[in-house]
This record gives sequence, structure tokens and C-alpha cells, in this order.
Amino acid sequence: MRKLLILTIAMLCAALCACSSTEISPTIAGGNLSPIPQVQTAEIVIRSVLARVIPASVTRLRFTATDEAGNVVFGPELRDKAAVITLIVPITTRKLTIEYLEGDKVVGLFNQALDLTAGESFTINDPDFVDVNVVTLQSITVNPSDPSLAPGSLLSFTAIGNFSDATSNQLGAGVVWTSSAPAVATIDANGQATALADGTTTITATFQGVSGQTTLTVATPAVNPVATSLVITQQPVNSQATVPMGQVVVEVRDQNNALFTGASVPVTLAFGANPGGAVLGGTLTRDSVNGTVSFDDLTVSAAGTGYTLAASSPNLTGATSNAFDVRPAPGTATLFALPNAGSLPAGICAGPDGNLWFTEASAIAGRIGRITPAGVITEFNTGLSSPIQLLGICSSPADGSLYFTERNGPPSPPFLPAGSLGRVGVMTTAGVGNEFITLGAGSLPAGIALGSDGNIWWTLSSNQAPNDGSAIARNDAPPTATAFFSTGITAGPTLSDICAGPDGNMWFTENALAQVGRMDTSGVVINELPCGPFPTTIVSGPDGRLWLIRDDLAIGGVDAIEAMTTTGTVTTFLLPVDSNPQDICVGPDGNLWVTLTSFDGVSTTSGLARITTGGVMTTFQEPTMVNPVGICSGPDGNLWVTCAIGNAIARVVP
Repeated sequence: MRKLLILTIAMLCAALCACSSTEISPTIAGGNLSPIPQVQTAEIVIRSVLARVIPASVTRLRFTATDEAGNVVFGPELRDKAAVITLIVPITTRKLTIEYLEGDKVVGLFNQALDLTAGESFTINDPDFVDVNVVTLQSITVNPSDPSLAPGSLLSFTAIGNFSDATSNQLGAGVVWTSSAPAVATIDANGQATALADGTTTITATFQGVSGQTTLTVATPAVNPVATSLVITQQPVNSQATVPMGQVVVEVRDQNNALFTGASVPVTLAFGANPGGAVLGGTLTRDSVNGTVSFDDLTVSAAGTGYTLAASSPNLTGATSNAFDVRPAPGTATLFALPNAGSLPAGICAGPDGNLWFTEASAIAGRIGRITPAGVITEFNTGLSSPIQLLGICSSPADGSLYFTERNGPPSPPFLPAGSLGRVGVMTTAGVGNEFITLGAGSLPAGIALGSDGNIWWTLSSNQAPNDGSAIARNDAPPTATAFFSTGITAGPTLSDICAGPDGNMWFTENALAQVGRMDTSGVVINELPCGPFPTTIVSGPDGRLWLIRDDLAIGGVDAIEAMTTTGTVTTFLLPVDSNPQDICVGPDGNLWVTLTSFDGVSTTSGLARITTGGVMTTFQEPTMVNPVGICSGPDGNLWVTCAIGNAIARVVP
């Protein structure tokens, strides 16, 4: 059963045109030169067909193409804004980036994944405009400030960038370091200064046209250096609870505030301020090497604002870091209770209005709910029948509405009988519904999704007629005509879910047959590919593969996450036995997230599973989420989960 929509960019492709290449074989006296190989290219056409919300102040666009390894193979190339822009790019292009410019300022972005063939003409109609909040570098602080060194000593400087959004971060590659008096001290490209002779020199760090300075004094020590104090030269940065934070560096200084390069000194880190009552994890005591100690595996166990770290060593003056914040750990949930008991929230998706929309599967009085990113819930039933069981939901950019599947019939919570009347409905963001399609008894509509062609697609999971029994249905949005496709689908599939794939086709799960079907947007089944048993929900992943979950309802059954290429190669990642996965989505962090009725397959505690596209899986226990079902990525950078039995919506930190 489908509980979410993954929004995919609608792609309309122009007909392929043949493109031929020639080889030139120049000749010179005494022989022939080898043919000059031609770069195979394709054409990309960017058309502005519909009215888009692009500021009138945008006058130019900058195009950059990169290959699979991220190397630039075309551009950056500036073009004036026009209704039609044509680019000729190498067929090795895998991503095209469009930057919208106001003068020289980038105010918007768009990225298009590509897989081109020689001579192809690929059309992008009305590329999206994603606002860019430009953060500029305001000043640079050079650390350490005004240090002293003995001739022959080394000292590493760091450049701290202070930005227009009131944040500060250490600058890395690209900083240009200079010394005003190279005879006193030199400095290399990595910011390491070498003291040469007594005197002073100004050390300057320059990045993106902004500079910061400090004065380095080189003086021959009057006495042998002695370790006297600690200085934190690389400060802790804002981080996330339980996740390793950035490296923290402490230097041991002598009586002249120079780097102490003598015998090793043990340095210990602990909390200075601990507003969250957290535990500091990692290796907390390390010995200095040439006066420097690096802590690179530190973790903070709990969220909080205003943490500090304190560095200490026996008989030395300690140091306290700048304050830093720690946001909640991955999987941390905040619950928002529904106003009506027993609502059974099910499917959820991000709506066109910046809110989250969810269905309620209660057969007593089904409703559609809306929750803002701040957690304000409103429920709607205008235009909906009763009793009703609402299931899947998706959003359509064509008309800015929500589309949903439902089943009507005599109350029998939490599920209606197989003979109940199926319907498909649409609801405006104002909360006005319309059950515009009535299906036959026993048709059991389930998963629903926005297709790659801009139409609304859903599955019929029943084998019962009318409406072709088990079938895939397509309806234009706004709704105009409905078509049912069952030819080519193996009998008795129990269709569960559907999504638009990375290849422009529609992909659907066949639960009873352990198969995944692929259908083009005209309704022709291309093929049915084998997968593991009991596939349910499916989503197009960020890596060009289809990701689906397997839920074996039998006690002791094998549950899993599977990744399938468009050619049918399957990679299986086992979940805990009896974890009962419910839904899957691509999170704001680019990973795949799955709701689990039992996070470990043993306890009754619910939770989530996170898996990277490389297959690294982590499960998160979240006792407050009772029976998590639907999951989607929200516009606020969080995950949103429906908790059916818990009668709540959860906002989850990715």
C-alpha cells in the first residue's frame, strides 16, 4: 500500500535526430597523420514554455555540464535569457547545472540528470527555479593571533571565515597565504609558517578577495622554552548529536606564546559548558606531537545550545573553546497528536503549498489532514463520502492539488472488506474534495503517484473486475480521462505501489509474484523483473536505481530493502527479521529512509532504518512513534511520518 509521493521532475523528450561525425586525415610530405577523433555530442534544448516564477531581474543563465565522476565537460558558459537556448555537449554529460544570474550574483539553481546518446536532442521544458540564499564572506580572522616563534620553529595558521549569515567556519583549500617579510618568516600554501630570523612580519590570508592579517614575531628565546599554556587553534563547529563532529586542534605554547615543540604533553578535553547534560565521546586524552594535539573522533550525546570544550594539562594554563551548538541526533522525533482519536493516519506527501498532507484510514469518518512544518494540524472532509478509508496520496504541480485513493463500504476498522467500492479523489489546498472516479466493487486502489508524463497513476490491487481487475490506471491532471492497463501484467500480481522511474517509465510492485513491473507512459508493459518475495512500496532513488521494501508478514519472515537497476540487477540489504517495514522515501540528506513497526525485529518498539546508496544501514529506536507507516521528505529539511496506531504525525530529524 502506497503512503507517499516522491516528486519527480516531469521530462518531455524530443525525437532523436541522427548526428554523424567525420574524421579528417590531413597529409604531410612523407606520410599521413592519424585521423583526428571526433568528440561525440548531443543537443540540449532549454525551452521556456509556461510562465515560471523567475525574477525579471534575471538576465543571464550560466550552464555547466559534468560527467559521472563530477568532472566539468562543458562550460561554464553564459547565455542571455531567451525563450529557447540550445547547447551542444559531450555525451559523457551526466548532469547539467543552470545558474540564474542577476548581474554576477547567483540567485537561482536547477540541476538535470542526463544519460545522452550521440546525436540525441534532449529537451528541458521550463526548468525549475530554486532560490539561492547567497552567503558572502565578510572578513577573515587569522589564528593564532599575534604569536611569537623562535627562529627555526614552525607554526600552522588557520583562516576563519566570518560570513554574512553570522556564521564562522575554517576556510580550507583556496586560501592564499603571504608573509610581508619573507626574510623573517615564510609561509607555505597550507598556512604553515617557518621562522627564519628575528623580526616581525604580517601574515595575510586571502580568500575570494577578502583578507585577514596577524603579526608574527620571531625572536630568539632568552631561555630554553618551557610548556606553559594551551591554545585551541581549531575550534569546534556546530554539529549533530551522536555524529562525529569536526576536528578540534589544541596547541601547547611556551613562555613566549610560541609553539612548544619539546617533549610530548598530555592534553585532555572535557565539557566547559554542558547545557544539554551530554556525554562527550571519543578519545579525550592525547599526547602532543611537536606541540600540536588533534582530536578527530569527538561526539556529543545530546542536543543543546552553547556547549564549550575545555582543554587541560597538568601544570599548564588551560583553554576554553568558542561556544557551539548541537542539533538533535538522527531519528529524533517530535510528535503532533491528531485532534480525533482513531484517525489512523496513513499516506503522507509534501504538498504544493509548503505543508504536509496525509490521509486518514479510519473507516468510520475518513478525512484528509494538513500539517504545517510548525506542527499545526487541520482536517478536511468536504466532498468526501462516509464511511471511507483513505490510503495513498500524492501532489500534482499541474493544478496544485492533492490526489488520493480510497475505499468505501460498511465500517470494519481498521480495514474495509474486499468488496468495498474503490474511488480516486482530488482535493484543493483549500480543503475542498471531489471523488471524481468511482471504481468497481473489489477494485481496491492502493498506491498513487505523479507520473513522469505529468499524469496521475495508481494501482488496482484486486483481481476482481470491473476495471480490468489488477491493473495500472492513468488519469490526466487536471482529471480529464482515465485509462486502465492490464495487458502484459501476469495474472494474480496483487499490485501494491507505483512510482516514476529514472528512465521516464512507471515502475510498480507485484507483491504476490515477487516481481517489479515496468510500463511506459502509453500503458505498454515493457517487462516484469524478478525481485525478492513480498515487495510493497517503491521509490526512485538518488542514484538512478529503484529502491523498494520487502515485508514478509509471516512470523520469522525475511524483511529487506532492495535496490534495482533499470536493467533488473538487484542488490538486497536485509532488515531485522520481523521488523515489518512499511514505507520508503528519499530523505533530505540523500539517504533512503524506511519506517519499521519494530526497529530491531524483536521488541515492539517502532523505529526507522536509514540506508545510504552505498548500502550502509542504521536503525533508530523511537518509542514515541507507535506504528509508523507513511514517510516523506518535507520542505523544512526534516522527515515526516504518520503514526497510525499512535494517532499522530511525527517530525523526524534526518
